Amino acid sequence: LICEVNGYATSLSKHVICKGLKLCDDAIDTKCTTLSQDCVVHKHQMCDGTRKCPFDADETASVCGDMTSSLVRCVRRFSYRKLNNISFPSSWIMDGVRDCINGIDEDSMKWLD
Repeated sequence: LICEVNGYATSLSKHVICKGLKLCDDAIDTKCTTLSQDCVVHKHQMCDGTRKCPFDADETASVCGDMTSSLVRCVRRFSYRKLNNISFPSSWIMDGVRDCINGIDEDSMKWLD
């Protein structure tokens, strides 16, 4: 996960994500979803084409039903599929949380006319 800690850009280990520690200034490391008793995933690991939960719960969750088009992709701030431009849930657009490294999901010039 790429984030700022005390104003300094840093990368966090996947082992501290979703532990409730709130290490990142914007708390992006705590944006997690409990999909089952034994499966808690970070929001950036959902709908990415990589199964992390039993029965593909992270790939079939309701948020995955409305994704951006193949023309609008981004590299997510935290993902096992690093450097891959992939679609993202439309609910992330202009929600106040920078989910994409390049910030396209929060770019008002892109989404608001």
